Amino acid sequence: MTRTTSIRPRPLARAVAVASLPLIALGSATASAQSDELQELRDRIQKLEAQQAAQETGTAPEPATDNEYLTRDGSGIRIGDTTITIGGFIKADVLAGSNGNGWANAYSIGLPRSLASAAKNGESDWKTGFSARESRISLGTRTLDVAGHDLTTYVEVDFNQGANADGNEVVSNSYAPRLRQAYGSWNGWDFGQTHTTFTELAALPEILDQGKQAAFIYLRQPMVRYNAAVPGGKLMVALENPEDGFGSNS
Repeated sequence: MTRTTSIRPRPLARAVAVASLPLIALGSATASAQSDELQELRDRIQKLEAQQAAQETGTAPEPATDNEYLTRDGSGIRIGDTTITIGGFIKADVLAGSNGNGWANAYSIGLPRSLASAAKNGESDWKTGFSARESRISLGTRTLDVAGHDLTTYVEVDFNQGANADGNEVVSNSYAPRLRQAYGSWNGWDFGQTHTTFTELAALPEILDQGKQAAFIYLRQPMVRYNAAVPGGKLMVALENPEDGFGSNS
């Protein structure tokens, strides 16, 4: 004899199964959230470890690559499309010489005409002077793609004024800044004050006693100049301030 038994779903088991579905879904969502939090925590730990390593080695962390407003660009700082470069140097002189060297405020540094005059007159009045007046500060900028060409500017000052300029050795040896160069360049044009076109900067020797070379034109002038590359060199045409002289004589 064969007995057939029918299996009917029980209401209680069905209710438990249906009630468990939200719990399973909730558990899956909770596990996913925990995984995301764990990955975020790992990323934070890696950043902290990198910063600590940089502090121990004395190197600064690289700026974020997605920051297009402020970032390092070679030896300068780029803000937007403009790179700013700060330069200059500190120069301290100790001068000792006979008469012609070591003038008031240590202005003259081995001028040949002064030494020759002292030798001619048989003078031997030794003097000593200290000065930091030839120290310089410069600021340069380069802006990309200004009407199709890069625009550069350059400003340079020092404190090396005339021998009788205001300032003394009693309190602070103070001297006002003196403009050396201030010009802008764009598409082959120079506007402002810089070395005259007659100065061959490539022939300038690498010495600390600057501007005292015999038979060397070392002059900075306000001007408008055009520069163009030509076969074998460069063509330079300029309109410059026509006034020049020797010493205080124009």
